Amino acid sequence: MSEPQIVRYNMEMPINILSWEKKYTQGVKALASGAYDEATACLKQAVDIAGRLGEEEPLLHSFLSLGDVFKFAKDYASAKKSYSQVISRAENNSDFREVSIIARGCLGMLYMAQHDVDKALVELEKAVDLIKRQRHLRSAEFAPIIMGLAGVYMEMEQFESADKVCTYAYEYSTEVLGPSDTCTIAAMNLCALCADILGRPKRATALRGQMSKRIKHLDETATDELGIISAFPGGLAPLAGRSDARDSAHAVETGNVPHCEDLRSSPHGGDSFVSQHSENPPVKKTTAQIKSGVAKSNVLQFPNVMKSDATVVSKRSSVQKADATAVSKRNSLQKADELVRCAWSLPETQHAKLAKEAIKLSPDCVNAYLLLVETISKPDKRIPVLRKAIDAANRTLAPGWQEKYEGACWQFTETRPVLRAMAILADCLKWQDELDEALELYRKLLKLTRSDNQGIRYLLAPCLFEAGLDAELDKLLKDYSNDPSAALLYTKALHLFKNEGASKGANSALLKAFDANPFVPLFLSEAVEIPENNTDRIGVGDESEAAAYIEDCSYLWDHTDGAATWLAVQLERAMRKRFPDQNMIDSVLIELKLE
Repeated sequence: MSEPQIVRYNMEMPINILSWEKKYTQGVKALASGAYDEATACLKQAVDIAGRLGEEEPLLHSFLSLGDVFKFAKDYASAKKSYSQVISRAENNSDFREVSIIARGCLGMLYMAQHDVDKALVELEKAVDLIKRQRHLRSAEFAPIIMGLAGVYMEMEQFESADKVCTYAYEYSTEVLGPSDTCTIAAMNLCALCADILGRPKRATALRGQMSKRIKHLDETATDELGIISAFPGGLAPLAGRSDARDSAHAVETGNVPHCEDLRSSPHGGDSFVSQHSENPPVKKTTAQIKSGVAKSNVLQFPNVMKSDATVVSKRSSVQKADATAVSKRNSLQKADELVRCAWSLPETQHAKLAKEAIKLSPDCVNAYLLLVETISKPDKRIPVLRKAIDAANRTLAPGWQEKYEGACWQFTETRPVLRAMAILADCLKWQDELDEALELYRKLLKLTRSDNQGIRYLLAPCLFEAGLDAELDKLLKDYSNDPSAALLYTKALHLFKNEGASKGANSALLKAFDANPFVPLFLSEAVEIPENNTDRIGVGDESEAAAYIEDCSYLWDHTDGAATWLAVQLERAMRKRFPDQNMIDSVLIELKLE
């Protein structure tokens, strides 16, 4: 029975989100290790796959990381094109405002790498202005962009402006990343330097006093002649004893690769690579001394990392590796997460064992519970594991994380594991007839991420239908009236039929649903078998989407009197026109009318 099969690309390179994710991850890992040719090839394939799928968010992130590759390979013209591509596609779309800001910040950093301060100023001022206006967006990747603008002002000797931006960077980083984060320490460091230059020794001393209290972890690789180093997300830069304070501006060009994984530090409070000599208290210095380089022994300065791009890239790669290794050794949570990451690439038969080992290493490892739950088939057995995952997340994430990230929670990589756990738990609760708690979780997830990156609306709609919450379902369907998915369109048609019978509105909604996905009636009848392994990745308008809808919602049709017969009568002509195999359609119609 070949008719229901859809046209697919070459199976050696399947065009789906899974293949994009694989190429994208390979590209980012190659970039982090300095294998630029491999990174370029993988990320170009990721761009191609995302383009064919019509998936805008994966496409934007692919372009963004590709721009990073070109930048580190010193192909500045191509890097500029990649970043500009992201900006042009994303800046007018509110759903992708964050990635647009990041791309503009990267473009500004790129201009700094080319010593084009004027263009860097334009791009970074635009980026920081957007950050200030988009108050609902809070991203770890914005902090180094704000620091970049401060660096430009210092390069231009506009120290008053630099001081204001440094202060904003410090406040922003404290709020988003925490008071002891390396980026927060770096912002304080630069604030103290500005205070020295502007002749404000009391402020400089106070800032350095706060810094010494916040620095908790020491590491030999982080110690230099001044005793302090500064770090930005994705790259660590040891301080150099330069005499010209203006050269500190170049510290912002440490670059970053934050678009797949945050290589800055552990979101759960991993070690910071910032150290200090407590036996050497800060000394007051005059502006003249700082500018001339006299008495530099305790001046907090940033390195001129643009002096040699090749050296910077080399140091960046080696320090990232050192960072990952050090955190892995000292932090059991990081060890557990690393074990889970490795487990995903191994045969499924090993997943349960490795997940339990990871949980033994750290009971706070949310990803370990998620790996373990994939090895459990029964919903009632999965529920306690998922509750432990959520409890672990509440222990490791910052207090009040739901309120802090509300509305854009999915944008923060550290919250994604718990969001996945909540979604899976809600699904399990639904199948255990714990509908009220499932609905509560689905509503909470939609509130936490208004852009609904997880597709919670597709799971909430059938639950609302089952619970008889017609008004709430009407509102949900209205809010997503332009959504072309089978999950919402067929549920809307069934909802109208249940309340209005075979009305004009219900019939019209059913035909619209069939136009969006003609495979649903075939699978609903059970006269056509659902292809195996067809729900791992869900497409649009194809068999995989129909299979997913049947798996989640067929029971709604079974429990709505007359619904299957109504569907058969209303869609008979459309099915015969769409599928040439009339014998198959005859079987489908017979089965539907029998139900």
